[in-house]
Amino acid sequence: MDELDLKILEILQKEGRTRRNDLAERINLSLPAASERLRKLEESGTIRGYFAKVDHKKLGKDITAFITVTVDSSKHFSSFVEHAANADEILECHA
Repeated sequence: MDELDLKILEILQKEGRTRRNDLAERINLSLPAASERLRKLEESGTIRGYFAKVDHKKLGKDITAFITVTVDSSKHFSSFVEHAANADEILECHA
């Protein structure tokens, strides 16, 4: 990971829909060189995907709550994580 990779990540975090040719121009690389760096960042898992940033308030989900859950065993933890992942009301869950 070097300065150019960090610049790519910085640009994509702010503007995830940046076209590859625009990205290449902004980091002063050829399109093939920029595309190769992007491919390596994706394959290494550094870039895990591209997402839309949604305003949840506009969807009627305007309550944010931080809840701590304690479970007795890893079996219960796995069950909780599975249920949380399938609940539409839960937008984020951190372990």
